Amino acid sequence: MRKNKKKMFTESLTFLIILLLLLLSLNSIYYNTNLRYYRPNVLDTQLYVNKDNIKIVFFGDCQTQTAINTSYIYRSFNFASPDENYALTYYKLLKLLNDGFDLDIVVLPIDLNAFYYKKAKVWELFEYLPWYWGRYLSYSDIYHMKDDASFTELVSWEIESRFPFIGQGEELVEFWQYTSTERNEKLNKDFVIGFLVLDGRLSSQDTNFVTNKANDFVKNIFDEKSIFNEELFLYFRKTLDLAEKHGLKTVLLKSPITKEYFDASKEYFDIDQYYDKIFNLTDQYNDIYVLDYQDKYFGEYFMFYDVARLNTQGAKVFSEQVNEDFKKLYLTD
Repeated sequence: MRKNKKKMFTESLTFLIILLLLLLSLNSIYYNTNLRYYRPNVLDTQLYVNKDNIKIVFFGDCQTQTAINTSYIYRSFNFASPDENYALTYYKLLKLLNDGFDLDIVVLPIDLNAFYYKKAKVWELFEYLPWYWGRYLSYSDIYHMKDDASFTELVSWEIESRFPFIGQGEELVEFWQYTSTERNEKLNKDFVIGFLVLDGRLSSQDTNFVTNKANDFVKNIFDEKSIFNEELFLYFRKTLDLAEKHGLKTVLLKSPITKEYFDASKEYFDIDQYYDKIFNLTDQYNDIYVLDYQDKYFGEYFMFYDVARLNTQGAKVFSEQVNEDFKKLYLTD
């Protein structure tokens, strides 16, 4: 009887070890044939490779990602990501500082959509890329950020962040067909040192066309529920606190937009009051600088990819301007 129990224990242990090795192998295959070529992962890799040369980091969402070409800005890196909000920005900056980045300046967006309520749905980002955001947020961080998270949801998130290949069989098969070079081109086309290249231009042949595009865009992101999400504003404050604690200069950036986007936004909220609330907070801090380019390219449609984002040509001109203004403020040499 005792021998049977020992045998059963040995067989069970052997099975578990084989299963674990299989899971780790599939995880490794999925990472090397897929995840390592994803834009967020490539962005992180580029960031850490250039760690010793980076003094300025830009944070934000796709508006910053497509506007700031850090090739034209001294010792900088564009660390913005699509749909990023201030909760994620806070944890990204915290990790960089904990990892020993010797930064001088952080650049934070204060665009019209910086605090709108849909951006507060950070959980949706975790569900989409748990393997990525798991690098920046701990299990307890997730728990506190999502008060209504069930134990099952949290365990599921933890498992997916550790074993991202689960449920991705089709992608495993698909990406196995490509060489590493082909996979890299497939997943990272037009992606350079954090800056997302957007070729093309907003049509200026018909001003009604641009106005309609702006109205549709604004309607999609703003509504009567909440233009100013207080939870995100709290994380904005925490980000400012973190920067001040580490002796960093903070630049608040208003990126260029079209006049049509600006005018459409006024139908949903008072823009002056919006910025009054932001600056009432930031006035409490030292080493805060504001660079306002919101209306700089009104009417210059050739600079834009759409009503809210610059194209490649616009990003070059804008980034060169930002670099010059950094020098004027004695932020860089």
